[in-house]
Amino acid sequence: MNLVQQVVIIMGFRSLIVLGFSVMLFVQWFKSDKKSIRDFKFLFGLQFFFLSCAKIFDIFFALEMGSVGVISEPSYLNILKLRWILMIANIVPLFSLLVFVWLYKSIKKQILFNAVFIITSLLLVTFAPSYVFLQALLVIMLLPVIILSIITFFNLHKHRRLPQFNSLLMAISQIFYLIMQILRPLLISTSIARDINLIVSEWVEVMIWVLMGLCFIIKPRFTRTQTQKIIV
Repeated sequence: MNLVQQVVIIMGFRSLIVLGFSVMLFVQWFKSDKKSIRDFKFLFGLQFFFLSCAKIFDIFFALEMGSVGVISEPSYLNILKLRWILMIANIVPLFSLLVFVWLYKSIKKQILFNAVFIITSLLLVTFAPSYVFLQALLVIMLLPVIILSIITFFNLHKHRRLPQFNSLLMAISQIFYLIMQILRPLLISTSIARDINLIVSEWVEVMIWVLMGLCFIIKPRFTRTQTQKIIV
């Protein structure tokens, strides 16, 4: 089994897992009495769904090109732009969630921030002149959102908000995700054990997204403590 086949299998496994979490969250959201598109389960369900779509795109691209590396030639720029649009779709639900948490008193500001973020991102991707520009754009878009999410989820846990959602576990997951986004390019670009580094990176990201999905299954510790006190 060559490198492409191994990575494709891992990406397929990852796609199925996150799609499963997406379905689980959408089912829970549909069963809830009060449905809102700002609900955590709905937004994370969207994020998991778009990530699954992005991984399926990567699988077809890898099989078509016979490579798991990013093709940076200008002739493939339009295909890369499609992949970046899927990345934007994956980031938007988390960005919307953060905007809702910090600006929950103003719906107009929420709509404005989301609209500006989406429109600006799409325009920059559409008119991106090169792969290098796309890479820089991803860093500028992704890192601030992840850092703010870590702060937000730790803050939610500190104030014991949203007991149906394990915000502490999500904050830890986001820290691992941030570290991986920094280390992954370095690991893959090195000539030493590149293939092994790529496979390990893929498996680590699988575990990180599994950890994120478990945030909706494993209850926060403070809710378990409260339940024990009531039983006693």
